[in-house]
Amino acid sequence: MTFERFQMELGKRIQKLRLERNKTQEGMDEGEWSVPWRTIQDLEGGKSNVTLHTLFKVARSLNIHPREFFDFSFPTRDDRTSRK
Repeated sequence: MTFERFQMELGKRIQKLRLERNKTQEGMDEGEWSVPWRTIQDLEGGKSNVTLHTLFKVARSLNIHPREFFDFSFPTRDDRTSRK
C-alpha cells in the first residue's frame, strides 16, 4: 500500500464514521472539539496529512476511540516497490 492509498483509506474511514453518526462536514465545525469543515473535506478526500491533534479532535467530536479510524485493510507484507 502506498502512502497516498493509506491517506485515501483513512479519509474514507473518517467519512464513514462521521456519516454513521449523522454529522455533516459543517457540523464538525461546531462545538468544543470543532474541526474546520474544509479540514474534514481534505481529510476525507485523502488530500491532507492529518496531525494527531486533529485526529484527537475528530475522535472527540464523533465520540469514538481513535483506533476506530484505522479499522481498514492494511497489507503488512514488505512491498518495497510501493514505499515512498
